[in-house]
Amino acid sequence: MCKVCVFLFWTWLGLSLLTPAAVAQPITAAVDPSIPAVVRYCIDPNWFPYESAIQGKHQGISADFVQLLQARTDLQLQWVKSKNWLHTIELLRNGSCDMTPMLNHTEERDEFLDFTDVWYRSPNVLISLRDEPFLQSLDHLDGRKVALTAGYRITSYVQQHYPAIDYLEVTDELAGIQAVIDEQVDVFIGSMLSVNNHIQANGLNEVKIAGWVGPEDLLRVGVRPSHQALIPVINQFIAQISEADRIAMHKNWNDITLIDNSNQELLRQVILGFSLILLVGIMYHLLIRKMNKKLLAQNAELQSLKAALTETNQELVFLTNHDLLTQIHNRHYFNQLLERLSSKKINSNSFCMVFFDLDHFKSINDRFGHQVGDRVLKQLTATIRPLLGDKHVFIRWGGEEFVILCQDTNELSARRLCLEIKQALDDLSIDPVGHITCSFGIASKQADESIMQCIERADRAMYQAKANGRNQIITAQKMGS
Repeated sequence: MCKVCVFLFWTWLGLSLLTPAAVAQPITAAVDPSIPAVVRYCIDPNWFPYESAIQGKHQGISADFVQLLQARTDLQLQWVKSKNWLHTIELLRNGSCDMTPMLNHTEERDEFLDFTDVWYRSPNVLISLRDEPFLQSLDHLDGRKVALTAGYRITSYVQQHYPAIDYLEVTDELAGIQAVIDEQVDVFIGSMLSVNNHIQANGLNEVKIAGWVGPEDLLRVGVRPSHQALIPVINQFIAQISEADRIAMHKNWNDITLIDNSNQELLRQVILGFSLILLVGIMYHLLIRKMNKKLLAQNAELQSLKAALTETNQELVFLTNHDLLTQIHNRHYFNQLLERLSSKKINSNSFCMVFFDLDHFKSINDRFGHQVGDRVLKQLTATIRPLLGDKHVFIRWGGEEFVILCQDTNELSARRLCLEIKQALDDLSIDPVGHITCSFGIASKQADESIMQCIERADRAMYQAKANGRNQIITAQKMGS
């Protein structure tokens, strides 16, 4: 690959990604005497594209955030370099650093940090070898050894909520992926954008994204209590960040693959090349013609690379919103949908929730094994999907539990849908399990209840159906009855 062509490509691509900042009201912090003239901040130097230290510079999404923060306020920020994330935490604890622009809130960090509002969200994923089955979630890691990054919030979450999981702590996410490749562990848990970057940049084709991990990262600015006067200033700035700003920050660090990190050497060669052109004028036109041919070939390669990256990004969006085993929507998508619906006025008797559960699923796994259990779940969803229309949203709630969100549907129509599903399952036989059944709970949203209250009533109705002997359809009682 021609290094001059690569240099021209980076120049062109950098200019094309410059997005004008949204017009916002200037935010003044200097009137508060408790805010220092210079605020020192530190980052995780090994968490690209979220944030990183590359060739002595702060780069990544948080670098754009810091640059925008300084442009729209009168804060002066000074970067304090650190060796790794644990060193960053140490600098924050001992007061050598005043804030960090991108981290999760935890109870442990409450001891030495205050937090702003959330300004960036990102999911976590499971990484395994390519020949391993899709693991779907943390609930399917029994008997597997897991690599976790020391000091990360997801590590504390796994240790607290899944104490039975055998884990190995690693210094950073690249070390965690390498531990999977070296078969020191079966699975690594990391942030989706950064592990995807490591896989792409280092050509780690031995591994794949094998599942979704909750909870997602809700990233904030962490500020030492001695500088808590910064929080209202930064929160005001966060409130002014436009959707265009967020898209620009994301695309700036997720639409390209690093081709060559030797920028100083590349610059030296470019200068030398153009010096030779000036000295040997007679060769100028021949050299330009040759470079043009190479540039045309390089542009074709770059277009192919861009198309491949676009396809990868689309696959990552699909992974974010869909269950890997059954290919239907997952709980993360459901939560986002509920946030949108909660802001709308929903007419009573036109919105129903259907919860249902596959009966005796544990005994199927115990008797026939998890591979057969996975095949049963896939066949179940494949049987139900043709029965649903545009007004239905089909979601895997978790394990063997499913949800159908029915819009513009009354209670009678929802019950009729459950009867159709029940009949379809009666006609279905799965080798070697045979016939399967489900227990259904239905709740129609009332005018005086929230969507979450409607969900809870449907869930209770489903468990009543199971308590009554399974393979039944129970309609939830009205609130207050």
